[in-house]
Amino acid sequence: MANFDQLTAMLKIDNCLFGYEDGHRLLASSLKLDGESASQLTLLSDLAPGARFGSSSGYWTGFPFPKLDRYALMRTWPAPEMPRPGCVWTHALLIETSLFEDLADLSLLRELARRPQRLDGLAFYEQSIYLPADTLAERRDYLSVPAGRAVLAIFNNLYGSDEGAIPIERPGDLEDEVFAIWSQQWPRLRRNFRFQTAAADEVGAARSPFDLRLQWPPSVSAAPPSLYQEEVPPWLSVAVSDLSSPPHELRRFLWQFGKDVKKQRGSFRPLCEIFAASLKLSGYQSGPDLVRSISSWFAAKDDAPTLKQSLVDGEVLPRCQLDVLTFLLTQDHGRAFPLPSTGGISRLANFWPEEADKMLDLAEYAISEDSDLALSITGIVLGLIPASNFWAVTKNFPKVQQRMIQGRPDLLDSDEILDLDFVSLTNFIEISPVDHPVGAGLVKRLLHRANAEVAEKVLQHFPTFAVNELISEANQSDSRALRRWFEVLTRRPSLVLSAQVMEGIERTSTLYLLGDDLGWLSPAVVQAGTEPWVAALTNAKNDLSRDDGDILGSFLISLAIQPGGRGVQQIFEKYFDRIHDRILQSYLPWKANDLLLPRLPNVGWRRNWDTGFRLRLATAYAYIQNQLDPLSFASLTSDGKTRHLLAEAARELDGGWRYANSIELL
Repeated sequence: MANFDQLTAMLKIDNCLFGYEDGHRLLASSLKLDGESASQLTLLSDLAPGARFGSSSGYWTGFPFPKLDRYALMRTWPAPEMPRPGCVWTHALLIETSLFEDLADLSLLRELARRPQRLDGLAFYEQSIYLPADTLAERRDYLSVPAGRAVLAIFNNLYGSDEGAIPIERPGDLEDEVFAIWSQQWPRLRRNFRFQTAAADEVGAARSPFDLRLQWPPSVSAAPPSLYQEEVPPWLSVAVSDLSSPPHELRRFLWQFGKDVKKQRGSFRPLCEIFAASLKLSGYQSGPDLVRSISSWFAAKDDAPTLKQSLVDGEVLPRCQLDVLTFLLTQDHGRAFPLPSTGGISRLANFWPEEADKMLDLAEYAISEDSDLALSITGIVLGLIPASNFWAVTKNFPKVQQRMIQGRPDLLDSDEILDLDFVSLTNFIEISPVDHPVGAGLVKRLLHRANAEVAEKVLQHFPTFAVNELISEANQSDSRALRRWFEVLTRRPSLVLSAQVMEGIERTSTLYLLGDDLGWLSPAVVQAGTEPWVAALTNAKNDLSRDDGDILGSFLISLAIQPGGRGVQQIFEKYFDRIHDRILQSYLPWKANDLLLPRLPNVGWRRNWDTGFRLRLATAYAYIQNQLDPLSFASLTSDGKTRHLLAEAARELDGGWRYANSIELL
């Protein structure tokens, strides 16, 4: 007798025997059966209606038996030795359903069936059968059967469109094929499979309650159409091929993805369709059509979740992942398909650049959607678009372009923007981050081509970088295009009238251009005061003609007189002597006079004619009011006469004695 350790290393299978003893009944069992279970098993173990043995030794019957949480596999033999015709022996194996997870080839179970020889030899059936566990490891291969029309007929009957019994040529046919097909099924489908290999007549086959039943002799009405078809559909082709030879990849696919389908037999064909598509067999569904079919086959969210997750993650049918995600985002919206994992969504990158247009089309849609999936897809696709040919690739995808420009405004720094229409270009400018460095690049590229509206958009949206670049361009050269931009710039004086901007000016001609376009002593210029102009004078080299230089100098002195501000002293030191000398010589241009005279003090009609005096008086007053350095006042001119006149002007003003004395003491 086997010890405990030996028993635990074996798989236990209970069994029972049915036969004739004053009627067909249960004769022996290793498992105590209640009356209802015994009655049901007895009924199914008796001779099948219309069954004929012919030259065969018997037939098989298999069905789930939920009352015992077992699967019943029965072998029925004729019992001609019994006194009554039609008697049979039936050995029933009551298999725990967990066995279907481990046993690869279910035809092994056929070896366990034993026909009794006499009624007094029943002790075998009263003991459980123990199957050594190592037997499972040794029998991992499968029973192979040749691909023939009969096999096609069985598949089409079980999973296709055919119905009714399968015709056979003689009793005992197709047993190998039935066990091979049963072994191919995944565990849950295996334990729900109802079949019988009895060769029943037409009436008996019609009355049979099983999924698979056989008929003999065949009749014309029982012959399934698939028996004669010439073209085998892809799903049927892969199913039949899997039975005939290794490596049985379909079987592994079915076991992996059939474990959590809702419909068992109803899911076999769809799974085979998907597997056939993965092999690219002739006639298989592909792309969007296949994805729509999958959503129809497994419509519920919790139907085939393992398969669906692998599809959206690109692990199964990787070439269809883009179609799956497109369907999920645009039609399914999470009703049937789950969201892809982080690793799955990253596989989208594998489609670039071969499927660039499809990816961009998906991103174009995703940009308008408010979901995590849409955000992930957008991020992946936009991250793949190369800057080198961004405009060419995204030409037909305006939303993609906009989103890319928002995140990477430097893409605007490209010659391709010269081909954009006004509306598109200004839109891209407006959606860019305010005051981004790309403003400098836009000035360079658009300087000679942009109209006033575009120039205004650029300068307004990128004030620091665009204005600085415009100043830099002005430092290098002068042109009609540049002057147009300056005209636009000076419409918004605040953009340029700051020390930070104007300190970049390197030519006095640029200062003159700005002053002229700003309206010289306009309210905005007066409000800004002298500080921006003094900052510009720090680095600016004089490149103006004498008259234009006088105009600029008169303007700056006028600004220093009123309203004044920081840097007033530098302006007087730089321009007083020059402008005063030109006034005394009556050479000051009319435009300079027009700027200066209104700022000079009114000293009465008898002395107002003396512009030089009025300038000296205004200068002295500015020094007094701003408490400027007396030594600076004393050094405004080296001409003795002018110094004497300056001292006299200072003495006429309250507090002017300090400045007059500084000249006399120098």
